[in-house]
Amino acid sequence: LGIVSSFAGYQKDRKGVRYEIKAIWQALKERGFSYSNITTTSSGEDDVYTQHVRLMGEALKMSQANCVDGSVLLASILRKLGLRVYLVGVPGHMFLAVDLDEEGEETIGIETTMLSDSTLAEAIKEGNGLACKWADRQDGKLRGYLQMTPKEYRKLLVKNTDVVEQKM
Repeated sequence: LGIVSSFAGYQKDRKGVRYEIKAIWQALKERGFSYSNITTTSSGEDDVYTQHVRLMGEALKMSQANCVDGSVLLASILRKLGLRVYLVGVPGHMFLAVDLDEEGEETIGIETTMLSDSTLAEAIKEGNGLACKWADRQDGKLRGYLQMTPKEYRKLLVKNTDVVEQKM
């Protein structure tokens, strides 16, 4: 799209990293990605919040994503660029956080459900607002809520899949 001439992750400064994120955001947006909430849960338990998560290929083919699909998709792409990303789960919702520098001194939130109808700047403003809302007031960390890297998330999924298979 001409937003960046190359992808180099943290070899660029924070502004360069923001442009790389913007290039991916715009490419997905131009592909026609839209927010699509699938409300049917896969759990019959009232106290367990679950949601169908599309496989990455399914999300790409259908150009649709819910909060989890969109966060996992964007996290996967940005991780491939070498950026440190976090999936942040709060009650009933998931969004993405990304370190803009290798030291993790500046982290932004991104509300991925805004992909179809908002600019990246608007999605960052909303994501930062969510992060502030759910952050611990003492030190700003997202305590008590699911915040993990995609690698940690995959380990959790594999572990939970094993549990489900054992119950069957």
